[in-house]
Amino acid sequence: MVAPSRLLSESTSLANLVRVQATGGETRALGAWFAQLEDAPIAVADYTALKALTAGRYLSALVMDDNRGGVFDWLSGSQTALVSSDPYEGLYVPPASDTTGASGVWVRQTTADYGYANWWGAVGDWNNGAQTGTDNAPFINACWDFFDSCRIRKGSYAVGSVLTLDVIGSELLGEGQDDTSLFFTSTTGHCVQVLQRYCEVRGISILASTARTASAYAATKCGLVIGGDGAGSLIANHVEDVTVFYQPGDGIVCQGGVNNTIFRHVVAAYNNGHGWFVDNGTRAGITTGQPGIDVLENCQATENGGCGLWLMPTSSVNCYRWLLRQFECYDNGWNDPLYATGGALTSGITGGAQIYVGGESHELIDCAFGDERYASTTTIVGTTRLAKSAASGSINFALGKNFAAVNTRHIATAYMMTTGNNLEGIYTRGAYASNAMTTAYVIGSGCTGVDLDLSDVTNVTNPVDSLSPGIITVGGVRGLLASHGIAAYFRQDTAQTTTITSGAISATADLVVLTGEGGVADDLTDIVNAGGGNYLPAGAKVSLLNLNAYDITVKNATGNIYTKTAADVALGTNEGITFRQYGNNLYEV
Repeated sequence: MVAPSRLLSESTSLANLVRVQATGGETRALGAWFAQLEDAPIAVADYTALKALTAGRYLSALVMDDNRGGVFDWLSGSQTALVSSDPYEGLYVPPASDTTGASGVWVRQTTADYGYANWWGAVGDWNNGAQTGTDNAPFINACWDFFDSCRIRKGSYAVGSVLTLDVIGSELLGEGQDDTSLFFTSTTGHCVQVLQRYCEVRGISILASTARTASAYAATKCGLVIGGDGAGSLIANHVEDVTVFYQPGDGIVCQGGVNNTIFRHVVAAYNNGHGWFVDNGTRAGITTGQPGIDVLENCQATENGGCGLWLMPTSSVNCYRWLLRQFECYDNGWNDPLYATGGALTSGITGGAQIYVGGESHELIDCAFGDERYASTTTIVGTTRLAKSAASGSINFALGKNFAAVNTRHIATAYMMTTGNNLEGIYTRGAYASNAMTTAYVIGSGCTGVDLDLSDVTNVTNPVDSLSPGIITVGGVRGLLASHGIAAYFRQDTAQTTTITSGAISATADLVVLTGEGGVADDLTDIVNAGGGNYLPAGAKVSLLNLNAYDITVKNATGNIYTKTAADVALGTNEGITFRQYGNNLYEV
């Protein structure tokens, strides 16, 4: 007898498949070919029909069911061990006449290194209106008993308990976030947790039943969690084409030593907590580690109750080298918990940021932030979206060092970035505001290595409030930060025109043209920046040019000005003099 070829396309409906090359070169339908053979393999509709076949009567069978179908060979003899190892009958199917397999078993034929949970009975029968469906967690776990890679066909599936990837290289793969949806129904516990390295979650939506969404916020009820006690350093995990919606906790959590993980085309939205929450494991009480060298690429966090991204702003040494590329983060911070600091807040949030950042050497490239809905209230799957009394900021770099943001867009946020104190290395380039903004950057005290850029000043009233020295470029004009925390900076390679008022001038550019006199005629005693007592940036050089019709006397040591000759200098019409700021005083150079 000629054994049939077994050509089975995993991506084609079995009912429509069924074409092979038969002997003699004639292409025929597989089922028709089976029927021509002596003691022929047989095509059957489903598992029930397969089990009903007389034991040993056929050598092979084709199950035409789209969900559990495939090609099976009969294996004679006592196969009770195989049957007992596979209670959900994904690979080994005993006949109805002998459910123990003592007389033989049907064996699924596959050479793939993955399995489908559907083979074990997973069925996409979730009814979102009735909130009912078959619990598919046992079938997914059964697939993992035989394969490291579990795939799930298109459909909406109910899942009653956490799915845990606890073997190196485990995979949970759907057929696309719009096609394979997992509705988690438990009001306790996480949905999916990765506890090993080299794992992959791809092509699924992690959703929640209405009851789960409406349950009280808890850090133990998140959507996708990477890391856990005993997991150690988790390297090279991969999450792609995944959405995490409507969770009572955070959408996505990285805890402990989560390293070299890539998130690509991932969306966290409508969760009661943060979109992404990253820490060293302290919150979960697990062995701590350093989450770092991780990537968010073409990802989005929107309409989450907490921040879009909470990147460990409570420790400067335990989170490092996160790269955010084309990350969109908007309309977050609508709920009470976790918005500003990771702790409970009262209703009517007044501040906060779309992302809170701590650690070192983080980089944002081509990212966008917005808060256009801060004053509106909606209901999201039974959860009230609270209005805030003020728009959030875009970024809060809370503590740490070496933070860079390049080509960021800011839409209706209160500010582009605020920082904590005593930070090292704050670098931005190409930032622009799409809506009116009062102040772009608010920089804390004691910071070093501050280098800011604001490419488009059209919608910004005040470029910066800084308590630290540094550099800022506004609309192509480079300047120095004056460190006194008001809306001013000292512009380089540009000029201003001003008059003397009460013996002083306010210098905001390195060339000051004097065109008139103030309350003390002809005398200049002080050069300040944006008001009395506010000194120019350290090292700033300012040149004065008298275009007044009268002489101006530059007073030595009367205020904060010191001349080379230690004597007053008479500055005639069209004459100039140059000073450099050192400490609290200016010295002629």
